[in-house]
Amino acid sequence: MTDADNIIATIESDPSRFDEHVEDLRTILESGETDARRSVTKLLGDVAGLDPQIGTRHPELLELAFDDTDSIVRGLAIDVVAIITKTIPEEGTDFVPHLATALTDEELTGSSQMDGIATLGVIDRETDKSISEADEALASLLRDAEGHVRETAAINLDDTVKAAPREFPSMLRAFVSVLDDPRSQTRLRAAETLTTVAYEDVEALNDVDEVLAGLKELRSYNDLPAERVEKMINITEVGAGYAEE
Repeated sequence: MTDADNIIATIESDPSRFDEHVEDLRTILESGETDARRSVTKLLGDVAGLDPQIGTRHPELLELAFDDTDSIVRGLAIDVVAIITKTIPEEGTDFVPHLATALTDEELTGSSQMDGIATLGVIDRETDKSISEADEALASLLRDAEGHVRETAAINLDDTVKAAPREFPSMLRAFVSVLDDPRSQTRLRAAETLTTVAYEDVEALNDVDEVLAGLKELRSYNDLPAERVEKMINITEVGAGYAEE
């Protein structure tokens, strides 16, 4: 076994010894072989499940993982923050900039993208930290990623955009672009988000007529309730000043 293997095995058998080996773990993340760096980052996630405050105590380890040249290590770093945030949302707030940058990485797997999106959603809902710096990255995923990733973004971030639409101009435009998405949940969340924004702050929308046109196209989908679609159209028309309540 290599020195890295021995250190990892020691911590795996006794996670309470993590802190005494931080310098060794940092050295591995800075200059170790790819497999060793992957193993250390996975170990961070395993320990975070037992001790979610390791991110606060040793942020430099996660920062090294986020900056790694290997996409798997970067994806594992997202997973670690997801584990930390799921238990103590406040502990994840310092990593919003890292998540925002990581989610622009085209080499990330869909599962890591979904973990990053869900984690930002938790931070937005459960803490006072703004995730608006991730607006463009999230909009790109909502618009261009695989179907299950787009759906994850729509489901996890619709309330985020409704609550502060002016902080998410890119997400608003992306929601317009997915009104014809193949997935019904993506279409529905987009429609509900845009309807709410049109009613409460129509000037935040770039083009309310484009939104209305997209909502009216939803009439052609049989998997969305017709009454619900008509109600969203009517509410949007009221918000736009085209109809009275």
